[in-house]
Amino acid sequence: MTHFARSDRLGVCLLVLLYAVSFARPRAQAPQTGSAPPERGPATGLILGQVVDAGSGRAVGGAIVSISGAANLPLPAMTDGDGRFLFPSLAAGNYTLSVAANGYVPGMFGRLRVDGPGRPLELGQNERVTDAQIRIWKYASIAGTVVDDAGEPLVGVEVRALRRLNSAERRRFQAGEMARTDDRGAYRIPSLVPGEYIVSFPNYTTSFPTAAVEEYLAAVGAGSTTRLTQQRLETGASVPVAGVRVGDMHVVTGPRGNATPVLVRGKLMVFPTTFYPSATAPSQATLLRLASGEARTGVDVQLRALPSVRVSGMLMSQEGLAASVGVRLTPNNDASSDSLIDASVTTTDATGRFTFLGVTPGQYLARAYRQPRNQSETVAENVQIIGGTVVTSGTVTFGGAAPRAPIYFAEQMVNVGDTDVDGVQLTLRQGAEVSGTIVFDGAAAKPTPQRMAQLQVSLIAIDIRLVSNPGFQRVESDGTFKTSGYPPGRYRLSLGSPGAPWVITSVTAGGADILRTPLELGTTPIADVVVTFGDRPSEISGTVQGDPKLVEGAQVVAFPAEYQEWIARGAPPAQQVTTFADKKGSYRLRPILPGDYLVAAFDAPITLEADAPLLSSLARTATRVTVTPGDVRTIALPLGKLR
Repeated sequence: MTHFARSDRLGVCLLVLLYAVSFARPRAQAPQTGSAPPERGPATGLILGQVVDAGSGRAVGGAIVSISGAANLPLPAMTDGDGRFLFPSLAAGNYTLSVAANGYVPGMFGRLRVDGPGRPLELGQNERVTDAQIRIWKYASIAGTVVDDAGEPLVGVEVRALRRLNSAERRRFQAGEMARTDDRGAYRIPSLVPGEYIVSFPNYTTSFPTAAVEEYLAAVGAGSTTRLTQQRLETGASVPVAGVRVGDMHVVTGPRGNATPVLVRGKLMVFPTTFYPSATAPSQATLLRLASGEARTGVDVQLRALPSVRVSGMLMSQEGLAASVGVRLTPNNDASSDSLIDASVTTTDATGRFTFLGVTPGQYLARAYRQPRNQSETVAENVQIIGGTVVTSGTVTFGGAAPRAPIYFAEQMVNVGDTDVDGVQLTLRQGAEVSGTIVFDGAAAKPTPQRMAQLQVSLIAIDIRLVSNPGFQRVESDGTFKTSGYPPGRYRLSLGSPGAPWVITSVTAGGADILRTPLELGTTPIADVVVTFGDRPSEISGTVQGDPKLVEGAQVVAFPAEYQEWIARGAPPAQQVTTFADKKGSYRLRPILPGDYLVAAFDAPITLEADAPLLSSLARTATRVTVTPGDVRTIALPLGKLR
């Protein structure tokens, strides 16, 4: 493998010429025998390319380019001063080129947007590709200052950038990079992928019954916290730490419990979670659009301490009082966001009573769960109790409950004003399970029982936030399955593939098609799910018509013709299929469920999302196609452009 650390353009051109001369030499043909495989010829293909900055178009030297997709691949190459790289001696096939460079988001060949997909580079026998350009985007950053009510800098405050995602027309955000303010109250969040962000200044209070703190300290002193650790992990409770004592409770504030609570005239003063510039919910925050390499400054915020109240109540279980269970109070003002953090966290005492301290006015969900540990576990313990002193450090090993032990959930809406709230009632109820059978409709050989037993099944929440993800369950060797328990809400069934040629053709529950409509889960189990796999999937194939220089690598997508209704149903992913055209503009969408679709081809590959304006733009040049079961359609598509 040849690397180009400091070679110039002339050196690269001479090397390409050398390989071109070698290709022109006649090569002896090996005699063919009846038992020998067909001769594929020597690996004499070549890929010469350049890595460039997507923002400026300038060459990026010193980048590492890796290649994958076949056996006997060359080692990664380093780009020279002109950003060029070379991979010689390649056999015919499809190759993936990826790039890593300091200060840049990892890139791939074919990626035209920072969040778009890459595509394979198709190399023919003895072919020399000399213009494989790879664009990469510089990381962006956000910086600013955080001050308090009096304009004084706040030190050690956590600041987090949340990246916007489109999902079923809801404004969702994904937690990203974070930073802390220094002694001047200044912060800088580096390494942000160009895109749209809001900035969060998260904060919450954590409260512990004094008896729980004393019990934990006694267990530490005795050298065994096994029982308490298992109990804590099963309910999401925090490690009891000694903070500021308020009545019969201890309280700490801050995302990591590192802020000192302040009491004013008996009221606990707290900085509620704030979104730049002064919003209390993600949907009200200012959206920052960051370009490649942009260093956004002046994202300053003034946090205001507010007087708070306490919220208390009882947590019950089917066995009676629920002691030592974690309970969380979550804002309910933007339930579609993944970025929400709890406003307050606490643990029930020996009588099942819980008390949240430091709660500001608003609407909340009080939530709890109990998820027994189903297998033996070893957990690392490294607990800081007071003033940064490590009281215990080591491992705790405990045995789990019986396999498939039920999971319990509790949830209750709570409205908080300017006065204390008491009497909140929570009851842990068993989560509803979903069970059913897998059937195979076709002439192909059925998967073996061993293969069936390797499949996993779970539910994916569409519009609720799970306090605990129940995880995957194995399918039985006879094709029957049962999920763990889940709280009420809308879900999609997630099931692994048994392998070619089998693909899912339908999933029904109570006769309803839950591939196209979300599964509405209540408090009772669903036991009649039927998952059908077929060996004759429907497909759409054809060619993309347009500029020959653009049809190669064009993205082709099929989505429901009634896409507004599809989005309203939670945008089931089974009804959206995408692929890329090859060198000749040929494409193949497979498998595709029967139904009415819009099929479009465009020259700017992106990560497709359930976004109505985006799909509306695609629909302008799309072709409407009706697909029936087992249908194989051939459609020529015009190459469109995203507006």
